[in-house]
Amino acid sequence: TLVLTNCSSEYSIDSENLSYKVDEYVSALNKLDSNPTVNGTILIAKGKDVIFNQSYGFSDIENEVEFNNQTKFRIASVTKFITSIAIMQLIEDGKLGLEDTISEYIPDFNRGKEIKIHHLLTHTSGIIRDPVVTNTQYVSKEKLINSFKNRDLEYPPGTQWRYSNCNYQILAYIIEKVSKQSYEDYVEQNIFKPAEMQDTGCDIGKDEIENIAVGYYSLDGELKKASPVNMSVTFGSGNIYSTAQDMYKLYNALISEKLINKNSFKAMSKNNTKLDMEFGYGMFMGNTAGHRWIGHSGNLISGYSTNFVIFPDEDIAIILLTNISFQDMNELTNSIGAIIFNKDYLLPKKIEAVKLKNEVLEKYEGLYNSNDEQKVKIKLVDGRL
Repeated sequence: TLVLTNCSSEYSIDSENLSYKVDEYVSALNKLDSNPTVNGTILIAKGKDVIFNQSYGFSDIENEVEFNNQTKFRIASVTKFITSIAIMQLIEDGKLGLEDTISEYIPDFNRGKEIKIHHLLTHTSGIIRDPVVTNTQYVSKEKLINSFKNRDLEYPPGTQWRYSNCNYQILAYIIEKVSKQSYEDYVEQNIFKPAEMQDTGCDIGKDEIENIAVGYYSLDGELKKASPVNMSVTFGSGNIYSTAQDMYKLYNALISEKLINKNSFKAMSKNNTKLDMEFGYGMFMGNTAGHRWIGHSGNLISGYSTNFVIFPDEDIAIILLTNISFQDMNELTNSIGAIIFNKDYLLPKKIEAVKLKNEVLEKYEGLYNSNDEQKVKIKLVDGRL
């Protein structure tokens, strides 16, 4: 049993009871549909202790290959969290500043003198969401940046929040310029090696990744193999692969200040947008069961849904890695959080459809106005609206 203490309360986690409840919840969730919601690994850690580590389903469904501690997943946009750590390291080393502008590193970038490192980290730059390239073939980093560097901004820098993969591709490109290393070599030497993340790396879109889970998506009640994406198009924003064990090591390296100091981590962990959207540097933030969390989720159309969440005040991390795209990792994380903190939660339960009589449905027939000022006609046909 682990005892957790914060300023307002003291309570304990019974690891055995936690394991039972999380397993019960996931099993109930997976029984709801014809396809599992959780097909992958869940790891929960309290400081240096792993208090839950369980896999569900198969890494390769067709061949019934089970997950193990070395099974790799594409962590998708959780990559942005790691890119942010690299930026904070360079700031600590005095090689980069939050007020530096893009034009210092990419001189011909449109309105580059207005866009700061701070804007890129917080998704407040105004740069479009995605690069203008095909995602099925290798794209060089220069071509990737060139595909959007002359595009108009969607809004003046710092005035709005809008999620953009391009922001983090520029940050990765700047890491290369400042460190005089490839992004892949920099994060390997300065993040993965110090954290002892032996099964983590960057997919540059040229090589097969050994022992990586097959990606799937759900369609009409069936799981199908997802079409591959050439990961060069997600450079710095989604191209890292890892294991649950390695992401746990990343969490430990962060809290023990092996990667960045506590002031840098604190700077990453606060709302830096000055807008309604709460976003730090490379991480969202929120509240689950009355406890503050920071972290990032990820999704790839090539078949992966992920989440990496830290409760900094309680020193707890939840790591979710799955190989089915477009799964709701946030709802799952919230429920696991409620279990951890002994709050009320509901077990997933199949909802039976209510059959309404025709005389009830007929009342809804008519002409409706939609939000875009179009007219929509609702009519009852064969017992259905």
